[in-house]
Amino acid sequence: MMNELKENIDHLNKEIEHIKSSLDEIKTAIIGNEKFGQEGLVNMVKRHEEYIENDNLIWQDKTFH
Repeated sequence: MMNELKENIDHLNKEIEHIKSSLDEIKTAIIGNEKFGQEGLVNMVKRHEEYIENDNLIWQDKTFH
């Protein structure tokens, strides 16, 4: 009985470590990792949003002049 309990606990610990690793990878994808030069999705979306806004301003300026 004790041995089975220990095996279950060990299995749960491995699963938790796997989940933690997955969450770390998801966090890196969303936030990025400056140390390794990885841009996160948040900054990427922000850059694209700024590009689109600037592009729209240019088109509006050309349309009105």
